[in-house]
Amino acid sequence: MVVNFTKHNAQGSSSSRGVFDYLTKENEERIDEFWERALENEEDISSIDENSIYIEKNLFFKQDYESNEEKYFDEKEASKIIDDNISSNTKKDQSQFFMINISPSKSELDHLKKIAELELERNGIGEKEKEILLQSEQGQKQYKELINDLMHQQLREYTKDVMKDYANNFDREVYANPNNLPTQLEERQISKQAKADLEKMGISKNDKNYGEVFKEKKIELAKAIGKDLSTRKLDERDLVWFGKVEEKRTYKENDKWVMQNRKIYKEIENLDPKNDFQKIENLKASLNRDRATNEIVRAGMKKGGEQYHVHVIVSRYDKCKFKNKKISLSPLANHRNSKIKNNDVGFNRDNFRNKVENSFDQKFKFQRENTYNNYKERKLYLRQNLSEKMQNKVKGQVSSLANKAFKPIKNELKKQTGYSELRNLSLQSTISKELGFRIPLNVPKTPLDAAVKIVRFAVSKIMDASRGY
Repeated sequence: MVVNFTKHNAQGSSSSRGVFDYLTKENEERIDEFWERALENEEDISSIDENSIYIEKNLFFKQDYESNEEKYFDEKEASKIIDDNISSNTKKDQSQFFMINISPSKSELDHLKKIAELELERNGIGEKEKEILLQSEQGQKQYKELINDLMHQQLREYTKDVMKDYANNFDREVYANPNNLPTQLEERQISKQAKADLEKMGISKNDKNYGEVFKEKKIELAKAIGKDLSTRKLDERDLVWFGKVEEKRTYKENDKWVMQNRKIYKEIENLDPKNDFQKIENLKASLNRDRATNEIVRAGMKKGGEQYHVHVIVSRYDKCKFKNKKISLSPLANHRNSKIKNNDVGFNRDNFRNKVENSFDQKFKFQRENTYNNYKERKLYLRQNLSEKMQNKVKGQVSSLANKAFKPIKNELKKQTGYSELRNLSLQSTISKELGFRIPLNVPKTPLDAAVKIVRFAVSKIMDASRGY
């Protein structure tokens, strides 16, 4: 299970409408297929409302926790609800919503498909019925659509569990009764009275538990005037979100395989078809292909195999109706073992990914072989081993480089400073009658002159060593 987060780019647009519009890209194709099938079956299409086609698939879903029902919204309705859910502390350059991408693995999707087949079997479509359906093209489409409906349904149900885990992972608190909060004036008076009472009790602001005691005192004083400042744990009921299940994926321009293929094609273009025939064939053979369809990967091409995944748009803020009371919830805030105003800081993404895996396993009775923890351990192990190997390799290269580069530099140092000449100087053969000794011709006139010569020589030697000379 892969779960990723993408933040809203506030500099591009303050609205979520563009994202919701983008996520309707599969709707048109589904509706076209519906009309084609209706015409093939010679159905009366005059009474069919296009907006009623594939409601569960084409619209955005969310759970209504009051009625305990799944409800559906079009892109206009959903984006308006997200855009309107802002805080009085909202900043222009701050992301107002996030996209959560939920991508089950192949083994997880295969498991869901088996569950869908078992569900059909329980409803009278067993192996015999399936065999009959698969004998005709129309029957194949019908069976595929039944499986598809059940896959969508399972992923919608699972998404609700993911959002429950999402809320719990923040470990934050919200007001238990937001409809009965004191006014701003009343709360200021309550806070002032609470501080005075604690001061009388001899409780200092420097006390470790001052925050908790202050909070309890405020709740007590609010209750005395018929108001409620008590809190409870944040849960899924407090989130503002919409989800959509998608069935297809396409290769993007910046996908690794697409970029690699583009590079290979450029190499092929620069070769002579006659003289470089074998090289061209080898390059063509190295082109990345889709694992399911074996087609050469290119931008815009649909990925083969089962590609079910879920996009969730979730507001940054909880759904408290008072803008000044909303809390900010960012899944991209790094988790730290500290608190601000008695609230935990950040979002532990590792913990969240473990939770969503466990939720999937429990809900669908899935026997997981590779857990997220295993993945993290392998990643850490490889990183540590690779780091150790790289360190040893670098040490060896540095040592070799030092031998190649710095030995000549040492010799040059002696040469440029005149040390070699002075050391080898024979006083008996070089004594001048006029001067008493011979000054070596290579001794620099100043220390700066020596330094310049040595640095130039060192650079050339290091470059030579790096080239392997």
